[in-house]
Amino acid sequence: MKIRTKVSTYYVIVFVLSVFLIGVIVLHLFKTYIIQNTITRLSDQVYANSDIFIPSSNWDNANVYIENYAENIAINLSKNNLHVRIYNRDKLLKDASSGVILEYSFELSNLNDAVISSLEGKNAYFIENDILHYAVPIRYEDSVVGVVEYIYPLSAEENTIAFFKRIFFISSIASVLIMILLSIFISARITDPLNVLTDAAQQFSEGNFKKVEIDTKDEIASLTDTFNDMAETINNHIDNINMEKAKLDMVLSNLNEGIVAIDYMGNILFKNIRAIQIIGGGIPEDLKFLIDKAFESGQIIKDLHINKRIIRADITLNNDICIIILRDITKDRELEEKQKKFISNASHELKTPVTAIIGYTEMLKEDKEYDETIVEYIYGESKRLKDLVIELLELSRLESIEKSIDKTTVNIGHMVKDVIQNMASKSSKFNIVINSSIEDEIVILADNSKIRQVVINLIDNAIKYSDPGQAIDVTLKKEGRFSVLSVRDYGKGIPKDEMDKVFDRFFRCSNSYQIYGSGLGLAISKEIVEKHGGTIEIEKDIDKGSKFTVMLPMD
Repeated sequence: MKIRTKVSTYYVIVFVLSVFLIGVIVLHLFKTYIIQNTITRLSDQVYANSDIFIPSSNWDNANVYIENYAENIAINLSKNNLHVRIYNRDKLLKDASSGVILEYSFELSNLNDAVISSLEGKNAYFIENDILHYAVPIRYEDSVVGVVEYIYPLSAEENTIAFFKRIFFISSIASVLIMILLSIFISARITDPLNVLTDAAQQFSEGNFKKVEIDTKDEIASLTDTFNDMAETINNHIDNINMEKAKLDMVLSNLNEGIVAIDYMGNILFKNIRAIQIIGGGIPEDLKFLIDKAFESGQIIKDLHINKRIIRADITLNNDICIIILRDITKDRELEEKQKKFISNASHELKTPVTAIIGYTEMLKEDKEYDETIVEYIYGESKRLKDLVIELLELSRLESIEKSIDKTTVNIGHMVKDVIQNMASKSSKFNIVINSSIEDEIVILADNSKIRQVVINLIDNAIKYSDPGQAIDVTLKKEGRFSVLSVRDYGKGIPKDEMDKVFDRFFRCSNSYQIYGSGLGLAISKEIVEKHGGTIEIEKDIDKGSKFTVMLPMD
């Protein structure tokens, strides 16, 4: 419903209700006035004081007087075109109209409410079928001995009231019609400026932010000024947004990464120039599959082979919009392959001379004439160099495995117990106790030698980083479809700012330079565990020492 119609309707409804209430009140007051005026006039016409007294000096028994002279009283009181009934305290005695006694039935012998009230000394009346029944007490000395009931038809008064009603009804209809016209005019005066504002708002939605001119001096004028200020502000904001959007488009267009935004319906919302260069105009099927998975899981990072190049797709879900960042990592992979080849080749080339050094050093040790300190130093460094080369070869070989490794059924519980037993001599040398809690019969599908190497690595590190007299906790348990191995020591620990680097190649903690090691053990362990589809993590929220946890799938 439009505001103009609402205003007109409200005005008319309020006016009609007001007229109705005023009419009800006025008609009720008018009718009451007519009746009271008739009663007063009737009372004045019948008797000045509305009472009839029986002189006590003439009669010893007023009741006998009423019964004997009721007919005369009725005839005398009814001569002026009145209808009169005379009652004693028990019944109707006489009924007369215009000086003539009327015959009445015994049904009239009962006293009505007005007569009963008059017997108590009050003037009383009631109206029934447009006939006024007015009762006046007959007094003898200080008591009421009877009642005179005047019966007066109100036909003339009812005609007057009906005439007044008709006049009031016609006047009300005319007033309502006039009010309807006035309400239409007033609502039009009020709503015309609002219509102008509505049209301006519609043009706002179409991008036309022109000012509105309305010549009024009321609240609508203030609204118009606010509207114009809003239009100017929005226009400035849109200009700023367009400027920022142009800057953003320029930045995104010149990024080295491809940016694509897709909604849940598969519609491409945005694609920069670099994305077009990487994947073309459409979306490859492999990328579509990842996008569908991203709408389910939230984020996916995956390397894809697109157009003979290796593309890393970083897919993130944000407010039902899938944001894809495409990065060409072909050259990075080529560089990594070159580095791996270099390590492999370097290790291979170093292996032979290192072996020779160790051999000649052993021969020197058998000779009695040599500098023992120098030879021991050569021997120790040679062994260290050999271990480094072996670990480099192992890491290189692990990274070159693309699909799987040689898996067999392994009872990892027995394996861990065997490693702990074999490491017991080394731990006892440093007065270190290995506490274990191993669940038996945990069987996994894995490369036995590789997983054994991981266990040895973790326990050996725990021994090296523990102080004499400390303990090491080794636990193995089953959690769902995973076997969980934890190795906990209470030694030097790893600085919190270096925990994210412990699995990097050649990384050694700042507090471990005096401890023998190559910095490749944890990198090799991580590579082995991930090749088995598992995870290896370091717990960061412990007070002392360090704790490593390995989770391996059992199938």
